[in-house]
Parts: sequence; C-alpha cells; structure tokens
Amino acid sequence: MKQFIETLFSRATISFQINSLKKGWQEANYVALYTTSELGENGVREYGEIKRIATEEDSVRFFVEVWKNTKQVIRPVKYGIATYMMTTLSLLNEAKELPELYMKNKQETTLWRMLRRISDQIEINLDNKVLDEALGVGTFSFKEIEIHLDKEKRTLSIRNDSQERVLGTDLLIHQPSKVFREVLSLL
Repeated sequence: MKQFIETLFSRATISFQINSLKKGWQEANYVALYTTSELGENGVREYGEIKRIATEEDSVRFFVEVWKNTKQVIRPVKYGIATYMMTTLSLLNEAKELPELYMKNKQETTLWRMLRRISDQIEINLDNKVLDEALGVGTFSFKEIEIHLDKEKRTLSIRNDSQERVLGTDLLIHQPSKVFREVLSLL
C-alpha cells in the first residue's frame, strides 16, 4: 500500500473504474485521498487540483497538478468510504471529520456550523455507515441534545430528555439565530 501511494504521488494521477463513478463526476475540480493506518492515521490527508481527465477502456484517470496537504487529517470517526465521494473544496478545507464532507445542502451545513459554535463534540449519524452510499444526515447530537432534520416534512426536531421543539427548516436559512436560541434553551 505504501508503495502504491508513493507511486500515486510521484505520477500525480489517480484512476477509478467507470462503472463506479456517480452522476456529476465530470464536474469535479479536485480529488482527495483517503489513506489508511498503514501510512499513519486513517483519514483524508492530501488533495490536488485536476488538470486533465483521460478515459481509458473501463477507467477514468485524473491527472493532478500537485498534491497538497489538507489543513488537518480529516478523521473517519465511525464512517468509511467504499470507493469515492463528492464534496466541495470549502468543506474539504473546513472538515475535521469525514461525515462533514457529506453535507450537501445549505440546511445541514448551517446547522453543523451552528452546533460547532456550541460544542466540538458533535456526533453526526448518516442513514448509511458507508459514507458514499448515504443519502443524508439522519441526526446531529451532542451532550443530551438530538437534532433531526426531516427534508421531506421540512422540519427540524430539537429534543433533549424532557422536551422537544419542532421548527421549519426554512428558519435555518432565513433566521438561523432563532434556531440557535432554541438549541441553547434545551441545554
């Protein structure tokens, strides 16, 4: 594995099987690497800007300008990546834990950032243990608070052991301070 990664860095390329790629992969501007404990600590450590893409029979090769280190190792916590996942460069730069890279909508990101102001011990539960197969964040929890974001009903349920508050998800975008106050009131 170590030799494979060293070769990957020296050639500045990475390949994926075409049949493993999901919709939207052609729009990628960067690629990041998830490495295992054989190379130190599990997590995402390096990324690079894609300078060109080549298709070869049954695979796609991404040519990287130069590999750069992430600000910190993005730890897997209790999730892993089966093949690959897509995220944004801003999330890659800000993330400390792998599930943070999965947040794909404004409500999840706003809620995450809001909760990080209160605690650095936020637990994210996705609807699947394999990150790239998850369809969304199930719950955010910390201390004795659990927050469920229901995208279909467009509600945000905030609860502790004795109380529950249900708000509209539109408040996360239009009045995030109101949501913040509701979370604080249940601490």
